[in-house]
Amino acid sequence: MRTENKTNIEFIERRIPKQEIIDKVPKGDYIAVFGTSHTYGSCERGVDGVMLDEDDMWAFRLGKKMGLEVFNVSSTGNYNVNIVRQMIDFYELSDEVIARCKLVITEPRVGDTAGIMCTDLIEEHVVSSDELN
Repeated sequence: MRTENKTNIEFIERRIPKQEIIDKVPKGDYIAVFGTSHTYGSCERGVDGVMLDEDDMWAFRLGKKMGLEVFNVSSTGNYNVNIVRQMIDFYELSDEVIARCKLVITEPRVGDTAGIMCTDLIEEHVVSSDELN
């Protein structure tokens, strides 16, 4: 049976207070993984609804081999634009939290046609009158 993963959150969104996210990050050195259901552990040979035990998930196996905890920021149905947004939000956490992150791995959705990155995910750009001329 899958154990409760205290470090696993489904999304990092700007609506969630940073402290709530920081509280879920491992207290020591860790690996951060971003991705889809394959990274989240909810796919096994195409069977929907099957959750892998942490010991069977690739990210946790890697973490165990490296002697690092895993901060799993993946979710079922995730798509590339959201993964990029999650990573941007992750890098806006405190310097201390980021310094303890020793490796970041992203598992993008292959063939995701919605994976086009636009600047509105990074910052709001206001067009000045000079740019219009």
